[in-house]
Amino acid sequence: MAATDLPDSSESIEVEDHPDSQNFTCVVSRASEQTIFCPSEENKYAEITLEFGNKVKTTCFGRHVHLIDFKIDVGEVEKFVSKNCNLANQLGQIFTTWDVKGVKRIEIESFFDTGSVLEKKQFDNVNVSQVTYIRMYRSNIIGIEPDTFRNFVNLEEIMFTWNKITTFPDLTYLSKVRKIDFGTNQISILPDRLNLPSLDMSSLNVLGLENNKIKYLPGKVLHPLTGITIFGVSGLREIPSDFFKNNRALKELSISNADLRSVSEDVLWGLSNLKVLRLINTLLETLPENLLKHQVNLQNLRLHNNRLKTLPSGIFRNLQSLKYLYMYDNQLQEWNFPHLPKLEVLEMFSNQLIDIKPDFSENMLHLTKLDLSKNRISYIGATAFKNLSLVYVNLSYNDLSDNEAGTMFMNETYAKTLNLGHNAYESVPRVLEGRIGELLMDFNKLKAIDILLPIPCNFSNNAIERVSLSMSDQFQAIKKTIEIDIGDNPIDCGCDAFPLVQHFGGNYSNKSSDKKISLTGVIQCQNPPNMAGINIPSIKPQTFTCDYEDSYACPEKCSCGLYPYYESFNITCSNRNLSTSPPIPRFTPKIYTDPNGFVLFSINKLTIDLSNNSIKNFTERDSSYVNATELNLSDNELNLVNWLPPRLEVLRLNGNKLENLGYNAVVALNDSEILKSLTLDGNSWNCNCNLFNFTKLIRTKHLKISSEDRILCTDGRKLLTVLEDSLCNFHNQIVLIIVGTCIFTLFMLSSIAFIIFKKYEYHVKVWIYSKPILMRFVAEDSLDRDKVYDAFVSFSHKDEAFVCNELVRELEKGPNPYKLCIHDRDWIVGDYIRKQIVDSVEKSRRTIIVLSRHFLESEWATIEFKTAHKQAMEERRHRLIVILYGDLDPQSIKDEDLRVYLSTNTYVQWGDAFFWKKLRNALPHKKEEPCNAVISKTKLKNKKVENMIVNIDKLDLINSRTSPSLETPPLVVLHPLLITNNPSMFNNPETPPAECGTTTPS
Repeated sequence: MAATDLPDSSESIEVEDHPDSQNFTCVVSRASEQTIFCPSEENKYAEITLEFGNKVKTTCFGRHVHLIDFKIDVGEVEKFVSKNCNLANQLGQIFTTWDVKGVKRIEIESFFDTGSVLEKKQFDNVNVSQVTYIRMYRSNIIGIEPDTFRNFVNLEEIMFTWNKITTFPDLTYLSKVRKIDFGTNQISILPDRLNLPSLDMSSLNVLGLENNKIKYLPGKVLHPLTGITIFGVSGLREIPSDFFKNNRALKELSISNADLRSVSEDVLWGLSNLKVLRLINTLLETLPENLLKHQVNLQNLRLHNNRLKTLPSGIFRNLQSLKYLYMYDNQLQEWNFPHLPKLEVLEMFSNQLIDIKPDFSENMLHLTKLDLSKNRISYIGATAFKNLSLVYVNLSYNDLSDNEAGTMFMNETYAKTLNLGHNAYESVPRVLEGRIGELLMDFNKLKAIDILLPIPCNFSNNAIERVSLSMSDQFQAIKKTIEIDIGDNPIDCGCDAFPLVQHFGGNYSNKSSDKKISLTGVIQCQNPPNMAGINIPSIKPQTFTCDYEDSYACPEKCSCGLYPYYESFNITCSNRNLSTSPPIPRFTPKIYTDPNGFVLFSINKLTIDLSNNSIKNFTERDSSYVNATELNLSDNELNLVNWLPPRLEVLRLNGNKLENLGYNAVVALNDSEILKSLTLDGNSWNCNCNLFNFTKLIRTKHLKISSEDRILCTDGRKLLTVLEDSLCNFHNQIVLIIVGTCIFTLFMLSSIAFIIFKKYEYHVKVWIYSKPILMRFVAEDSLDRDKVYDAFVSFSHKDEAFVCNELVRELEKGPNPYKLCIHDRDWIVGDYIRKQIVDSVEKSRRTIIVLSRHFLESEWATIEFKTAHKQAMEERRHRLIVILYGDLDPQSIKDEDLRVYLSTNTYVQWGDAFFWKKLRNALPHKKEEPCNAVISKTKLKNKKVENMIVNIDKLDLINSRTSPSLETPPLVVLHPLLITNNPSMFNNPETPPAECGTTTPS
């Protein structure tokens, strides 16, 4: 088949098979028309690649492949390449059959199956007159006949590496050869003149004899080869001192795998043009100081894999051109060779260095790669790498740790990659901004990652239990993704691990910076035991829970857990056979941080699940649930719910026996601005007039109510579709209207009378109280009934300890405690101070002045005294009580009003034996009701009137015509005629006073 007639992928070539002579077809590759597979691409045993005019390559996949069976017209090609094909008996036939012409380079691997001698006849019918290059490697050649290459008249390069040749062949007839390489054979002896007598000795440039069995070299074997530039030899036991006498052109010298124990210092003196010197894998323990005296052009020096223990300090003094120095795998204990101004690469791993001096890099300003790994280095001087712009620094497998000897050098080190793996660091060093491009610290003793560095890092295989995603400020300028390997560490999946779980869940709070990090490696939990072996990337943030015992308590018979994703502490008491709701321990919101103050998450919600129990009611006694944000009371036996926590967002009441909700519960739902979800189905709602307010509420509120169609009345009607008018179906409308009108008229008359009385009540009572004959009709308590406090305590902040620990503590305890106004505790934060002084005095029956030196120094305290004094003067009543506290002479007081007041009025002295008795006598006298007192009919009537007035006040608030806020759901207008059905709705227990020293929030 002609070269121009190569078949397409659908065409086949008929050929004869190997030994069994069966016919088979070959096909052109579907991927490239230059490749042919035989018999097919799926079941091939031969592959031929043909690049017309350039190369033909044969590759065999079996033994005894007869390539001569292929009918291919190759024509002119420059290269003939064969791999794994036994060509010993078919090379000439292939060239003839395929019409191979013009070949200049022959490259054959596996020419023989077994050890054989290469002979001239194996090249019969091969046009070798133009061949300049022949390479036959791994071909089982054990020898070469003397005239094998006689017809290779233009041969320049001979390469027979990786064979089994034992004797250097006769090449006396080759006049143009420039390169000879018999490396990795079994040559043991060299002839004196290398069987090259007819050569122009100066024309040979390369002679390769490495990895043979040569122990000794003839002393003058290289003398005629004056033009040689590259020479390599192995296995020597000695080198004659004048061996390289005439080889001044030598540029590359390799002496390896030798039993050399010493070399003479002048053996290299004539090699001034030497650029590469390899002295590798010998028994040398030191070198002469003047060995490299004349190698001023040396650029690459390899002295690795020897036994060097010490070197003379001046051995490198003249290597002004040296760029690459490899001295690894020796036994050197120190570095003291600073005179290498052009050095770029220094590899000294696997030695016995113990420290790196501060002047290590002196005069080596071009150093870019430094490998000092696998030594015993425990100290690196702070300026050891100063002024270097290193691409790679390898300090792994040493004894470096967190002390200054192992960290200070980093402040003066610039490197794209710093490898500190396999050391003893317990914490990540603080790398200065812009100095290190990549940090490798695998296989150390790191216990935690406190802050992420804005560079690629490897922290794998340490002892890391905690990974903080706190990021340095440098992340703000980073645009690419940073990979940080934290795999194979014993991560503790406690609460501190939540940001890590969030990171893999894709919803970490700091998303802008978090997207710049890619955490890699096998990242698994080791603790707690129930999570051991779990891959952290597989944990969903929504299901992640952690230990709560350091922050919260769990009720008996319940299970609890922190759910950081929902910011919730969950208390689960479901299916516990409870007949009453259990008390809930005190809950306060909390922010969780790591040891460095980085915020991990916050807990500000309380979720309580009491479902599937036998609880019958939920009332004010359950006030321990006040902070609950989600309450599940489903599937109980509830028939009364008369109180609800004010912070509820989700309420589930389905599956109970509820007919209605208590008034307080309805009001709580109406007042709530945060309730989002309500579940009511599965109850027996009594759809009558009592349900009016509740149904109006759930229609008005924008709530998510689950299963609306299953919220049914006892008669089967759907609660949310029942019209409000049909709930209150009065039997006698006329009677109802008459009764309603009468009640309303009576209500209005009472209200008007009450309003008139209230408007002038104070003046009337003051007038009565000022008349001795009438005072028995009006008590002081009645006159000051509108006063909120028994006394306002005015004092300097510097006397707060006395006031809180002595005065307030005594007066606010006992069976009849006084209600005191303390500005630190009872004033509204943010309100004007002058206004609050006036309000406090006006709302208090007495004003107590704690007069001390500190009080006299306080401007506001003085204002408080004057305000109280003014009120007492205007009302002509005794409302001011002065307590003299501390060492203070009243006559020394500079304020005239205060000094005059003390001179004309009595005061109480702290420390007086009758101090408390005098003070209580001056305070309002609180009435003590006898235990068996009978309430008179008059008082009972007054009580009823008061209750009615309170009811009226509440109705006025509910029916206010003030326009509601557009952001607040409207209050429910409660039906006046239904109030009588809910007498308990007016219970409003007083709130106990806060501790002294605390401020009431606005």
